[in-house]
Amino acid sequence: MTMLTTNFEFTLEKYKGKQTRFACPGCGHQGTFSRYINTATGEYLSPYCGRCDRELNCGYHRKPSEFLSIRQPKQVYNYPQNSAAYRYREAAVKTIEAHNLIDRELFKKSLSGYEQNKFTIYLTGLFGELVTQKIIEKYYIGSSNHWKGATVFWQIDGTGRIRAGKVMLYDPHTGKRVKEPQRCITWVHKILRMEEYSLRQCFFGEHFLKSQPLQPVAIVESEKTAVIASAYLPGFIWLASGGLNNLSPERLLVLKGRKVLLYPDSNGYEKWMEKTKHLLPGLDIKISDLLERKATEDEKKAGYDLADYLTKHPFYEQQFDDAELHLPEARKEEFILNEDPYDREDEATFTETAVDCQSTYTFSRNVKGEDWDDRIIRVEQFADVAARWTGSLKLDRATTILDVSKFYKAHLEVVLSNQGISTYLPYLERLEKVVEILSTSDPEMFSN
Repeated sequence: MTMLTTNFEFTLEKYKGKQTRFACPGCGHQGTFSRYINTATGEYLSPYCGRCDRELNCGYHRKPSEFLSIRQPKQVYNYPQNSAAYRYREAAVKTIEAHNLIDRELFKKSLSGYEQNKFTIYLTGLFGELVTQKIIEKYYIGSSNHWKGATVFWQIDGTGRIRAGKVMLYDPHTGKRVKEPQRCITWVHKILRMEEYSLRQCFFGEHFLKSQPLQPVAIVESEKTAVIASAYLPGFIWLASGGLNNLSPERLLVLKGRKVLLYPDSNGYEKWMEKTKHLLPGLDIKISDLLERKATEDEKKAGYDLADYLTKHPFYEQQFDDAELHLPEARKEEFILNEDPYDREDEATFTETAVDCQSTYTFSRNVKGEDWDDRIIRVEQFADVAARWTGSLKLDRATTILDVSKFYKAHLEVVLSNQGISTYLPYLERLEKVVEILSTSDPEMFSN
């Protein structure tokens, strides 16, 4: 009796224009999804209850019986294996067995030996000791003696499970991978000869996602590029796919509901562009053509990547405007405000739930030197003036501050917390630049 009543009460909505067709929850196509309505009230049932018109390529069809308390077995749909709905379902049901994870004690032991680690030596030359230390601690970069001075990039998922460890050897002067006399790249499970282990990769850096739910994500191919970009452009969570072909449905599933920007290497743009045409539902992914426009033909052939582009510029001299970087509109302000990439709140949360250890970084920390008291006193005097400033402000040729008050407050906090540490001097210099511009733009504000 219930079944008969249900069949009569609900029906697929008839076509009455574009407003009666929706995006399919299965394949994501716009205007192909018919929803079930209550024939008595005209109200829609669940937004997931309906049928996709793309029967061959998708096949998504959820009946009212699946969303109501009806005594009948739930139907199992066999979606075409080439459809997005099939790929989405397959990605969602995969689990990771214990024998496919790396032992935590082994992982902890790798978090040392940085005075010999050739990649961290390269980073120190690029960013200095303090920033390098923070990078190591944030990404849990490890060391390996498989090759003298080798680096381990651990893949840790959002629950703290250690999925894999990629071992590579770098030139400490150029930051390039060592390929002669042999290609120095392997995996921890291969070194340990873990016979039952089956590789189940996730994004490098994926452990950041849970603790930063609103932060936009940027994805590059190599782990090295993600690490370097995280210092230059801290407004994003930087992930690495680990290779050109690794943007699989299983991995992308963790990015539902986020704004995602892809930065493929210059020779991978077309392939990643093709992947963005077949996205799973709930994904907001765009691809940057920055390297396509900037790289020469020779650079493209050599696999020119974002790290190559960024390291051409001085670390603390911001020379990238919003349009050039294709930043999401809503995050332009954070790009400017969030220039200190090493807020530890996210790592503290992750440490409590997943990895209860710290790397034993042995380089010396920067120590306080120059006295900034007089300079700080001067910029503090104009905090109220900055708070009253409305509109944007052009700091230099390539940097625009959208909210002067927030920018001023954030920079002043960094300066007060790190007075005298040379690494943070650019923050003070930017504040002084703001004071100079504001006083030139409107002298009367400074006399009030």
